[in-house]
Amino acid sequence: MNQNWQKPSPKLNWVRFYSIVTILVLVTSVAGLEMLRVSAHQEVAQSQSQRGPVNKKGSAKHQPATNPQVPMKKAVNKATAKGFAEQLRPFLANTNAKVAVAVYSKRDHQLYEATNTKQNTFPSASIIKTDLLVELLHQRHQKASALTTGEQNATVQMIENSDNNAATSIYNDIGSARGLGQLFNNLKMTNSTALASGWALTPTTPRDQIKVLNKIFYENGYISNKSKAYTKNLMANVADDQDWGISAGSKYAWLKNGWKQMPNGHWIVNSIGYLGKGDNSCTIAIMSEDNPSLESGEALLEKLSQQVGVQLKIAGAERKV
Repeated sequence: MNQNWQKPSPKLNWVRFYSIVTILVLVTSVAGLEMLRVSAHQEVAQSQSQRGPVNKKGSAKHQPATNPQVPMKKAVNKATAKGFAEQLRPFLANTNAKVAVAVYSKRDHQLYEATNTKQNTFPSASIIKTDLLVELLHQRHQKASALTTGEQNATVQMIENSDNNAATSIYNDIGSARGLGQLFNNLKMTNSTALASGWALTPTTPRDQIKVLNKIFYENGYISNKSKAYTKNLMANVADDQDWGISAGSKYAWLKNGWKQMPNGHWIVNSIGYLGKGDNSCTIAIMSEDNPSLESGEALLEKLSQQVGVQLKIAGAERKV
């Protein structure tokens, strides 16, 4: 045993005890503060991530929604569609001509149809010239080339004055029946048929013509915006003696008409185009045959168009029927 060892005094033991306790308290406090600091930092970081990145001025930048809600196409309202047909029934019943109407409402995102016949297709006459123009512009757009001067002149004459020679020139430029058939295939115009005999009596339907019109007035992709504007300008400037048919449905109208007398003396009378402005607008196609005269056919189409304009609340529509 070490003779120099001395028993520690009670006072010294208490001093050591208090020192150890003090150190433990300080360590615990520092650790607690560090935990609080880390926790606070995490909360701030989480808050910022929820708001989005913050710019140098401290305001949160706008961030697109992670799952944006894409507007859904409206389901077909059968009651509304039936009501549309009912409103046109008196006009369809009061004629011996075969007639079919198709209208696409921008506001409703819905196609409406009415007819007085089980006939599947109608001969196009000159409304097919709009189809020829759209396919020509599509082909030029695909090749990134502009219309030639000759094509520009021909398209003006074909749409504004309904010149048949100009139409035949454009028909040949797009590849005749093959080119027109490409349009029908591309736009899923399943009830339209390009004939080897030429364009004048192309079998088609109002519903199929709406598909072409929507590419001009509502949808992107098939032709460029410049081409759409070019087509609209031509359809807004048809000759005065050809400004009849669907243009009766609104004071805002873009159109192309077709008419042809058949060997039996009866008339094909067709009219397609666009009515109204903005959401209060529609594309419309009315086709008819077996009209006893051109004048009676025009009058029938105008009554139908007027009713459509009023019923669908198309901008510029006036009640005249």
